Amino acid sequence: MGISQDELAEKADLHRTYVSLIERKSCNFSIKIYMRLAVALGIEPAELMQQAERIVNSGRRAKSGARKSG
Repeated sequence: MGISQDELAEKADLHRTYVSLIERKSCNFSIKIYMRLAVALGIEPAELMQQAERIVNSGRRAKSGARKSG
């Protein structure tokens, strides 16, 4: 979204390393943190979820295609 982890962490009042863990899918986080991230990004929570779903689904398609051609 054109924002650094440092900027996002500051806007969401989170530690940068925690934002990094979330981005790398290395931790679980609460709905409260999810809401803080959406607000910090300036988008509705539903839009954040839709974007996350698109990313996950595009990764699944890429992995699926790699298995078929390999």
